[in-house]
Amino acid sequence: MNTSKNIINKLTLLVIQECYEEIFHLINSDEDTRNSLLEIEKLVNVNYAHTTKTFNQEFFLALNETEIDTLIKIFTLLDGWVHEFTFDSQTPVPILFNRLQDLKYSHFNKLVDWVFKKRANKHIFPFGWDRHDEAKSLKEYELFIEKDKLKSEIYRLQNTLRSVEKKLLNPNKVTNDLKEAIKRNDVRSLDRLIRKGVDIHAKDSDGKTLKEKVDEIKNNNTIGFIERKYGGK
Repeated sequence: MNTSKNIINKLTLLVIQECYEEIFHLINSDEDTRNSLLEIEKLVNVNYAHTTKTFNQEFFLALNETEIDTLIKIFTLLDGWVHEFTFDSQTPVPILFNRLQDLKYSHFNKLVDWVFKKRANKHIFPFGWDRHDEAKSLKEYELFIEKDKLKSEIYRLQNTLRSVEKKLLNPNKVTNDLKEAIKRNDVRSLDRLIRKGVDIHAKDSDGKTLKEKVDEIKNNNTIGFIERKYGGK
């Protein structure tokens, strides 16, 4: 584990200085560093732990914010550019991002934006699942999400508009349907029709409100049920 920590510390210094070309050169030229980093990837990647048995929770949870930030940037930079580090959907980056969220990392949004701008593998997604993987920055991603919400709201409003337009064609239809259900003693239809927005306090032609008539039907139906079940006792 000490070797792994030393490699992470070494890479952290390069990441802080933004020496990305030097990182590529180091990984390509130094086999020990490359292999050590591959071992680190196995230790922190729970995606295929059930097959490789390499995920080390103790090591994973012991990583501090800076170390996780470094690993995210390293795996993002190398993925798609260095063969051994091309992980596709098995990338460990989303898992590392989740850990940073748990730690309430203060530079989380800045790191997310960096990843959006640098990634070659579209599966490297800060939020754990590939939604709007075409986004090239955090701002662009947020705009996509805002667009989704607006489209959803437009869809809801269009449905409401269609419903209102349908009601305007026959504004008294639901009330008339309720009156017909009352005449038929159709208990099952009463609540369904009332939920559609009938003014149950409106008076019918005999002076009784629709609510009074509905209550009478329900009451009679309850009494009838008791009599049928208990023989009128």
